[in-house]
Amino acid sequence: DAAQEDEDLGYYQQGAKEAFYDVIQMVEGQYMSIPVMSNNDIKKDEKLLNDAIEAFDSKLNKPVDGVYYRIRNAATTETKAQGAYLLAGGNGNSRIVWGNKDPNLALKLGYIWKCVKNNDGTYAFTNALTGNYMGTREVLDVDLIYMSDTATVVRIETAKVPGKFVLRQGD
Repeated sequence: DAAQEDEDLGYYQQGAKEAFYDVIQMVEGQYMSIPVMSNNDIKKDEKLLNDAIEAFDSKLNKPVDGVYYRIRNAATTETKAQGAYLLAGGNGNSRIVWGNKDPNLALKLGYIWKCVKNNDGTYAFTNALTGNYMGTREVLDVDLIYMSDTATVVRIETAKVPGKFVLRQGD
């Protein structure tokens, strides 16, 4: 129920919730009307629900290929990075940091990221200042965000908060 529909990024497309609920209600109706379901019936309904979840997830409004964005930390827990914009620290393999929180100061090119949508539905982001990709590097068993000559796969998932989503790096 928390999913909201709107045209903006991080919201679901109009009609996504209704289509999802229609499948849920259909499956619930079958369970209520059939006293004993066969294993095949259960597997069929499980597939219907999994397909409905996949279809619903595909209706999340995500960044558009070739468009430039500022990436903002939307964490709900209070941290130094909360509300800050992602900043390329420099060229090459330098670390990416959470920079300024002021949207007027975050207009510099180091804060601007070009979205690249891959054929498999994953994403990559290149920095407008450096031209390098957003990547990761393991440091002391922690994956940190670094600039990279090669793209790191980024998956975009719902944050379960309207108007926001999660960028998940790595395979």
